[in-house]
Amino acid sequence: MDFSGWARPACVAQLGGVQPPQDPLASWFGRVRVALPGERWPATDGAPMLALAQFNLRELPCRPPPALEDVALLTLFLGPWQLPVDEPNGVNWALRAYPSLDDLVPLAEPTPARAGDPKLRKGQDLTLRPFPIRWQQRLDLPCRDDIAWELLAAWDAWAGDRPTHQRTFDGTKIGGWPYCIQKPGAVADRWSAGRGRPVRAAAGQRAQGRAVVAV
Repeated sequence: MDFSGWARPACVAQLGGVQPPQDPLASWFGRVRVALPGERWPATDGAPMLALAQFNLRELPCRPPPALEDVALLTLFLGPWQLPVDEPNGVNWALRAYPSLDDLVPLAEPTPARAGDPKLRKGQDLTLRPFPIRWQQRLDLPCRDDIAWELLAAWDAWAGDRPTHQRTFDGTKIGGWPYCIQKPGAVADRWSAGRGRPVRAAAGQRAQGRAVVAV
């Protein structure tokens, strides 16, 4: 059975490797640089959120998913203390979508919420480390966890011969297929604000994870 027809176009984010762009509308991971006039930096419980990403969809090398065709730029923020769980937009996280780039203006970044934390270790990050994004196009295949049970044997026989880079991309991307992260043994997720990374507690142990965004 051939599953190649299931492939979807995806724009994947390559982080760093280039000089930071001067254009405030450029795509960033770990930084947000623009907003509408009068729009303030989002906060939760009085503490400024972390800037997770700014995606300029006009930079994408492939067509965005239909739900984003009328969006020019996305910005995403997270609360500084923990990951949001079943909370509405604006509470412990904030997603902003702009249909045009024309009216956006520079947004001043506030002092990080943990700047005055007496428990902060020396050299510990206050925010996510920012990286400029270079977009690359690829074809994305579904994650094995999304395959119907009765098709798994055929999928494994077909996918086993595919190079790893042709399977589901597990990093930051727009489009493509979702990457399943709830693997067996993962019992809890929490946000490590000090290091700016999600940390998964699995089988009684802690493992350093990566902050990724899939749209």
